[in-house]
Amino acid sequence: MPAMAGVRRVGVEMLVSSLSWQLVCFVAEEALSHLAQVRLGLLGVVLLAALTVTVRARRTTPAVGTAVLFMLLMTQA
Repeated sequence: MPAMAGVRRVGVEMLVSSLSWQLVCFVAEEALSHLAQVRLGLLGVVLLAALTVTVRARRTTPAVGTAVLFMLLMTQA
């Protein structure tokens, strides 16, 4: 039985680690979207949404183009 307790402990630690990583990603996403909206208005939100969709769809060319355009606009705003 002690071996099973170790397995459960590792499983719980991995779950907590995964949940904390998801929380960090959520907070970062929200902060970035708020900053984009403040600095660029609707265009910033649309570009950020396009970037998220293309990255999750694993399309590198549109994702890179969107990211470059987003960064250029953010540095100019």
